[in-house]
Amino acid sequence: MIDPKGHLIGHLFHICADIDIQPSAVDYLDLLLDVWVDAQDALVILDEDELADCVYHDKLTESQAHEIETFARDIARDRQAWITSLDKKLK
Repeated sequence: MIDPKGHLIGHLFHICADIDIQPSAVDYLDLLLDVWVDAQDALVILDEDELADCVYHDKLTESQAHEIETFARDIARDRQAWITSLDKKLK
């Protein structure tokens, strides 16, 4: 994400599955968690409360939630590689 002056604000990673990209639409399954990395490399995993709520209300199993959390942690751990990959694609 960039501000109106073109300065980097940060990168937001939406964790998704079943992504289908077509010429006129993109379909995907949002897996609730998002990873935000600001321009100073500070990291926040967003929406953990929503994930816990889905487990509590039996919309997700503990195992499913664990898989989603693991993927978020993987992005967090390897964020510089993810950011580098995205930046190359955007240039």
